[in-house]
Amino acid sequence: MARTNTFKKSPLPAGITTKKGWFITFEKIHEMFAKTNYGHILKQRIRWSMFKPTEYSDSEWEKVLGPDANNLDHLIIAYRMTKSFLSQEDRFTKKEQELLLFTSIVHDWAEPVVGDIMRYVKTKEDDKREIKLLRNVLFEVLGITIDKELVQQVCKILRNKESKLGRAFNAIETLGYFETAFQAWDQSHKVNGDLKMRLRWLTSNVLLIDVSKLIQLSHRYRSVKLFIEKHREAFNLAFSAMPKSVFKFHRHNKIDYYQKLFEKQRKLWNRYTRAISSGS
Repeated sequence: MARTNTFKKSPLPAGITTKKGWFITFEKIHEMFAKTNYGHILKQRIRWSMFKPTEYSDSEWEKVLGPDANNLDHLIIAYRMTKSFLSQEDRFTKKEQELLLFTSIVHDWAEPVVGDIMRYVKTKEDDKREIKLLRNVLFEVLGITIDKELVQQVCKILRNKESKLGRAFNAIETLGYFETAFQAWDQSHKVNGDLKMRLRWLTSNVLLIDVSKLIQLSHRYRSVKLFIEKHREAFNLAFSAMPKSVFKFHRHNKIDYYQKLFEKQRKLWNRYTRAISSGS
C-alpha cells in the first residue's frame, strides 16, 4: 500500500507570555498599542501616500486601497497575512512562529516617531534609527515585564533580512505589496482621470521592483508559490495592459530607466510562467 504523505498542522501561537507568566494575545497587544498616543498618530496616517492624488482626502484614499492603506490597520492586516503564510509552511518551530506573529503586529510601532518612510527612499540609517526606537516603544507600551530576549529577536528579524526569520518576514511584506498592487489595479478600472493613472503607477512600481524577488521566494515558500498561482492572471493583465503613460510620474530623467526596468521584469515573468507551464 502506498504511504500517503500528510502533514497535520497544529494551531498557531495566539500570543506571548511575559516574564511574570501573564499571557497576552496578539490582538490584545494591538489593542494596547492602538489606545496609546503612538496608535492614535498611526491611525491618522496613510500608506502609499506618494501615489495619492492631492485632491483626495486620506479617508477617500483608504476607501480606494482598503484598510491596509491605513498605517495602524496595516499592522492587523500584516498579522493576518503572517497567519496565512505560516499556515502554508512547515519549516518553522512554535517559537519561530510566535516571533514572526509578534513581529508582524509590532513592526511599525516606531513610525509615529520616525514617520512612514517609503521603502523607495529608505536608507540603512533610517532602518537603524527605526529599530532602535522600536525597542524603546515596545518597552513603553508593554512594560518592563516583556522578555528582553523577545524584543532583541524582533529587532534582529527586522535588521537581518538574510536570516531565516528575517527572510520569511520580508516574504510576508512582499506579498502585502502585491496585495495592494492588485487592489490598485482592480480599482483603476472603476475610476477615471488622474486617480486611474496613479493607481496604475502604484501597480507598475511594485511589479518593476518586486517581481524578481517574488519569483525567487516562490522557490523557497509554498505560500508564495500559491499566491502566484492564485494571481497569475492578474500578473499577466497588469504586465500586458500597463500604459506607458504611467511612467510620466517619474522624474523626467528617470522615465526611460523605469520603462526598461518594467520591461525587464515583464520578460522575467514571462520566462517564469513558461517554465511553470512546461513543468520545468
